[in-house]
Amino acid sequence: MPVAPQSANPPEVFVSYSHLDKDDKEELVKHLNILKNNGVIAHWHDGLLIPGQTWNEEIVKRLNSSSIILLLVSPNSLNSEYINNVELKRAAERHKAKEVIVIPVLLSHVHGWQDVRFGDIRLGDLHVLPDEAKFIEDWDKPNKAFANVAAGIEKAAKARFSQHHSKAATPDDTAKAPAPVLLPRPPIVGFIPRRDTEGHNILERLKEELAPEKKQLIALCGAGGVGKTTLAAEAVRALSNLFVNRLAWVSADGRPEFNLSTLLDESSAQLGHTELRPLPVEQKGEQVRALVGAAPTLIVLDNFETVAEAEQTRCAEWLSHTPCSAVITSRDDVEQARPVNIFAMSLPEARILVELLIAQARRPQAFKGLDHDNIINTADRNPLVLQWIIKQVDKAKQPQTVLQELAQGEGDAAQRVFGRSFELLTEDSRAALLALSLFAPSASRPALAEVAGFGDDLKRLDAALAQSTELWLTGATEGNERLTIEGLTRELAKARLPKDERAAEFRQRFVAYFVNYAKAHAQKTPRDFEALEAEKDNVLGAMDVAFEMEDWESVQRIANILANPVEGMLGVRGYWDEAIKRNEQARDAAREINWEDNKALYSLRAAITRQYRGEYDAARIAYEEALAIFRKLNYESNVAVALHQLGWLAQAQGEIEEARRLYKESLEIAKKLGDQSGIASTLHQLGWLAQDQGEIEEARRLYYESLEINKKLGDQSGIASTLHELGRLAQAQGEIEEARRLYNESMEIKKKLGNQSGIAITLHALANVESDQGELVKARRLYEESLKITKRLGDKGNLALIFYNMGLLAEREGNRTEATRLLRDSLFIFEKLKSPKAEMVRGELERLEKES
Repeated sequence: MPVAPQSANPPEVFVSYSHLDKDDKEELVKHLNILKNNGVIAHWHDGLLIPGQTWNEEIVKRLNSSSIILLLVSPNSLNSEYINNVELKRAAERHKAKEVIVIPVLLSHVHGWQDVRFGDIRLGDLHVLPDEAKFIEDWDKPNKAFANVAAGIEKAAKARFSQHHSKAATPDDTAKAPAPVLLPRPPIVGFIPRRDTEGHNILERLKEELAPEKKQLIALCGAGGVGKTTLAAEAVRALSNLFVNRLAWVSADGRPEFNLSTLLDESSAQLGHTELRPLPVEQKGEQVRALVGAAPTLIVLDNFETVAEAEQTRCAEWLSHTPCSAVITSRDDVEQARPVNIFAMSLPEARILVELLIAQARRPQAFKGLDHDNIINTADRNPLVLQWIIKQVDKAKQPQTVLQELAQGEGDAAQRVFGRSFELLTEDSRAALLALSLFAPSASRPALAEVAGFGDDLKRLDAALAQSTELWLTGATEGNERLTIEGLTRELAKARLPKDERAAEFRQRFVAYFVNYAKAHAQKTPRDFEALEAEKDNVLGAMDVAFEMEDWESVQRIANILANPVEGMLGVRGYWDEAIKRNEQARDAAREINWEDNKALYSLRAAITRQYRGEYDAARIAYEEALAIFRKLNYESNVAVALHQLGWLAQAQGEIEEARRLYKESLEIAKKLGDQSGIASTLHQLGWLAQDQGEIEEARRLYYESLEINKKLGDQSGIASTLHELGRLAQAQGEIEEARRLYNESMEIKKKLGNQSGIAITLHALANVESDQGELVKARRLYEESLKITKRLGDKGNLALIFYNMGLLAEREGNRTEATRLLRDSLFIFEKLKSPKAEMVRGELERLEKES
């Protein structure tokens, strides 16, 4: 029989258990020993302590070195002070840091085990063993249960081994830690296994269809509320050990502007690669495809039916041509995906759900005498609708009347039941529910209180939400920090919103709240950028609502803060597609009220982002059109901006005297108007121009003048840029340590701001320093780091420059073939950009080819 390849260092498994469960632990160890003998794992528990070892120190050491931690769950273990304060705590810390796989193993029943805190999440959020969360004590033959647990551990161990040994093949070292994957909470009564029309277990089918080696796109298709999202989330939990740090859950719920770029941005961010955001969507699609193809990856796109039809096609096409496992949940068929149809619950499944819901009801006696099958049929066997009915009956003084009233309502089962729940709410509860339907994906408590019309009265908000939450219409994220409304409930609430006489007030307050929120975080600091990024969907949603309401000024106010390509959060954090889109939306708003200057300004801002991407011709046309409008209207501040950008473009294309003329004209206007930010920015560019022309002292003077102004303004982005150029100046003067200091100081600021383009440029400069000092290995590492970011940003000018310097480095390393290839790549890009640097590269290439 063939033997599986063995690892010289198999993953170590730590067993956390209560000594009162020693017999169960020993049974499990018998099965683990077989895996150990086969070279699949190494395992440790405190029964292996050697006499003389300090038991606490050894346990902590093993907790820190293990790759997999098993938590044996029972009343004994969850009441152990040592397990809770040491083992569970450390396991949670390492799980959060993505250092370890943690698997709860369910020994014996303990009520509420799912809600036990495990760091930032709960134990119930982890994938558990045995399968289907069936406690070992419930198995007819416990030996089968332990064998099932061992099989699950074997899968996890092999996945861990595969992940560890494929790490070198995964994209670059510049990746951030993956963003936490926020799965929907498990059902309050636990997961109920579902079967298809042929009697097959749907979860088991999904686990098979989504196995890493199959790389299939699956579509869970069915009506709203039938449990598609619940099944998808349970499948993700069950498969999480096979996709360690390679999961992405993306929801389109409540996001009308969702598109392919959104899917790519969120998937790559959850995989730790936010630097891909600035790319044009076609190039981004290729980069993310390469990213997910580097190791087994699972992507879920939830609430697909809410995406616009054209974007549905683009998203599904991308997923279908990407080498990963993927799930789409949708009410409609998805042509590109393998379908798994989810129908209403079978009668036996629905009966189980009803019994579990009644067991948790406040007044279980209210259901005595009621025909449970009648309840099920009234809900059309839809699990979400069943929950609503159970809550209504639980609150009713005359439970029988609930079903009678529901039988007489209009619409389908979901509409009838939701409508009755809505009528049970107080005016405040209705206000909170309707206001919450405007938020995506969730709302902070102060924001919802304001939009619902409660001002800062959070107690009033809590009272209003208590009723809607009791009826299972609203929910909350972990820790109850943010409030949610999801899926079918959101759809039905949004359908009610236009019928409410307060609808316009809710929308106006929603827009006003996020306009003020944006204003409150308008400073160019990491903290403000993080605050804006945290509420990005809601702030941009407010922009869309303002546009629908023809509140043109609010549209522009938000764009001014978020979409400025140089200092706005969308520009700095790399949301370049969104920055272009929002500037164009603001341009359309300005057109509606005939604000010609603003219309031109937003076109200019969109062009700046296009210039970053090397779209020079399109940028020049937009700049010149904007300049003509500004001159005609005599708006001097905007004339200065357009002149500055045209100067920058001229400099990039080697038109030095034209660039100098444009910068000086811009500077004169900025000084006349007292625009300190404009003065600092143009002084910086003039310094750069002077340095490139060999005017070192003039460059230094201009840089320091710019730096002092930016320090007074607190402009961190401007400070970082000028520190970088001063580093370049020091390097040119042979002041190597000073250059390193300045570059590193610049780098620290750029990292805090999340400025990927700036990080790439400074890495490139540091690589040049190491190359000049003969540290070729260090130089190559830094060039490669810079190259990876620059490729993803689509910054063609810097890409060509990196190729040029890497070509010279390859020549010094003796690899003339590689040097020639890199110089040719550099020349091709510079020629396409019409850059004067093409001549420099051409000269080096000719020299190299002659010497060969």
